[in-house]
Amino acid sequence: MNLIGAICYHIWRARNLLTFQNKNVPVLDVIHRAQECLFEYHRQVKPISEQVNRNTRARSNNDSDWIPPPKDTLKLNVDAHLMGDGHWGLGWILRKEDGSLVGAATKVVRGLNEAIEAEAMGVVEAIMFLTEFQNGSVIIETDNASIVKAIHRRSYPRLYWGMLARKIREAMEENPKISIQWVNRNKNTVAHVLANWAEVEPNKIWLDNLPPPPPPHIVGHIQKDMMPSHVSSV
Repeated sequence: MNLIGAICYHIWRARNLLTFQNKNVPVLDVIHRAQECLFEYHRQVKPISEQVNRNTRARSNNDSDWIPPPKDTLKLNVDAHLMGDGHWGLGWILRKEDGSLVGAATKVVRGLNEAIEAEAMGVVEAIMFLTEFQNGSVIIETDNASIVKAIHRRSYPRLYWGMLARKIREAMEENPKISIQWVNRNKNTVAHVLANWAEVEPNKIWLDNLPPPPPPHIVGHIQKDMMPSHVSSV
């Protein structure tokens, strides 16, 4: 049943690629990709009892672990990805202290020239998402240190991304429950995956307990971050 579900999902994905991007995915590629995603999903969600040794090692190497937010606070990770047609894919994910999903989204934007512009735009779009779907305390994480430094120092370059950084700071001042910090790329994996996935499902929002669920491979990354070695670092 898992395999049937995975194949159906990737048939639907191939149909979208053909309809909206005129990309024809061969049938065997669809099946192969479904099998790969299913294997990755099962690999990520093995019983916790089989992960004891791995968790022990992970506790000693937090550089590769997503760190959950403090109690009664959410964390939003955001990233950007350059697509083949010159557009930028944005992705962000909002999670609770136990690592469970609150919401996630993809968005495709154009007219940006540099990665730092796209990453700053990703933070702007993520704040707009928070304004609509969440009013509690949220920590935003991005792996672009220049944006975070500009916001914290209130020093904005006379460039487009500097204008976006100023806009982010103004939004944070209007809502003191929102803060921003830099994070290592290894701890920003799910946002990176979502930014890449924007090429397949652009301008999509997933909310907890509401259909449709996120794609299986993204769920696998989320569940990996929910392992005890990650959550125990709170």
